[in-house]
Amino acid sequence: MTTVAVEASKDVTEVLTAAVKDDKLTITVGNALFGDPAPGVSKNLHVEFRFGAENFVREVSETRKLELSAPAGQKLVILKAVYGPDGSSSAVTEATPASAIQIHKDFAVERVYSVPRSNGSWVAMCFDDKGRLYVSDQGPRLYRFTPPALGSLASGTAELVSDKWGFSQGMAFINGSLYIVQHGDHSEKKFRPESILRVKDTDGDDKLDMAEKLFEFPRVTGDAANWYEHNVHAIALGPDGNSIYVVSGDRNGLPCSKGRTPKHWNRDSWDFKFEKEPYSGGWVMRADLDGKNPEYVCMGLRNSYDIAFNRHGDLFTYDSDLEHDIGMPNYRPTAIRQILSGTDSGWGGRAGEMRWSWNSKWEDIQPPLKNIGPGSPTGVCFGYGAKFPARYQEAFFACDWSYGRMFVVSLTPKGASYTAEAETFLSAQGLPIADIAVSPKDGAMYFLIGGRATQSGIYRVTYQGNENTAPSKPQRLDKATVAAQKSRRELEAFHGGPNPKAMTKLWPQLAHEDRAIRSAARVAL
Repeated sequence: MTTVAVEASKDVTEVLTAAVKDDKLTITVGNALFGDPAPGVSKNLHVEFRFGAENFVREVSETRKLELSAPAGQKLVILKAVYGPDGSSSAVTEATPASAIQIHKDFAVERVYSVPRSNGSWVAMCFDDKGRLYVSDQGPRLYRFTPPALGSLASGTAELVSDKWGFSQGMAFINGSLYIVQHGDHSEKKFRPESILRVKDTDGDDKLDMAEKLFEFPRVTGDAANWYEHNVHAIALGPDGNSIYVVSGDRNGLPCSKGRTPKHWNRDSWDFKFEKEPYSGGWVMRADLDGKNPEYVCMGLRNSYDIAFNRHGDLFTYDSDLEHDIGMPNYRPTAIRQILSGTDSGWGGRAGEMRWSWNSKWEDIQPPLKNIGPGSPTGVCFGYGAKFPARYQEAFFACDWSYGRMFVVSLTPKGASYTAEAETFLSAQGLPIADIAVSPKDGAMYFLIGGRATQSGIYRVTYQGNENTAPSKPQRLDKATVAAQKSRRELEAFHGGPNPKAMTKLWPQLAHEDRAIRSAARVAL
């Protein structure tokens, strides 16, 4: 296995001690304050401190704020502070054991790889056509992981592919090439744009060796510049086989000028003057396989990390909440959403202006299919290709980083859209699930834990029961549902530009009883 040596860490205890004023500490973690002990690698601060007689530990990623304030009458004492590459100072050295994970009856989960701390904290993965995983850490490194055979007690093997093709929270292996969505660095000294890369093996030696930039996203400025956790995320192959879809969080504005959602969002904000212009929230962008002809499909998402298409060509995601609003009347929980053409899901936040503009009575806002509750949505996928019972093969799986959960979501067609029911499929403490995928080789489901400098690991889920695990057949839709889906798609074909034939089609549908059809007609209008 090829690994990267542990880069140097730096003791910054004296720096933090000097920064404490009146038993309070407020700093921005980064090279400007501590120097750069490991150029080109993402870093974090590990700090041990005491309030009164009680000790605490905190880890903060580079560019994030650390704020400590001792309770009244107590002293803030910095005991130890180390700044260095992700994981270089953490006390956790192995991924959560599989025995700690609770899972549905007749399913088994095994840990197939505990990532060495020197190899970073892994956050995104995808399978190639040979059943190997490409995995990105938070920093610049890209790895290839070969899982052990089913039933083997051996650990999988990982090899370093590149120390410059990481920085990714979304990848897809398409037509023999690895598509990578890279988040950027918007500092003046290290500027790197958000972009879509296509990485290929040009000489047939089974090693990726050449990257071409297919698309560069507009540069982000201001408070939102380095919020990469709310920036560009996953990429997926479109159902037509000739397009790619990218999902982004709410921190970087629209990716291109052309789109399907009308550009009048948030114009009625009472404090509109607070921002120079309103913002779209998160979005999904579609482009050709070469990154050409981009258009945004929807907007108003909070921070969806991943997307997945079902057999019928419909797109779904698990979207974030605004955690600051928990307990308030305006709190909107994490939710399973269908991504419909031209829709706005109601989130219009970036930097100073952060709010949900959502009410189920508002026709111009797309409601969720299923509210889940507090959490941090990450990877999603359908169970297609898994050697699971049919209902699990057809299910939508959605991961929660904060609470260490994976949900299994049953989607039922209803008219032109769907209804959804969710239940916890597996869970554990200390299980920050970042991504999920089904292997095309062994039919197992794999998931990855990691992110924010946490210990990473790769796990495999298999079915051990007696139910039939043959490939499931697509659900047969009744005539009414087929007609409704067809009607919606016909209207969606008019989105994104004027068409003289649109009016005769859309006008009768503006009062349709099915909300998805009404919405498609309104957007076309």
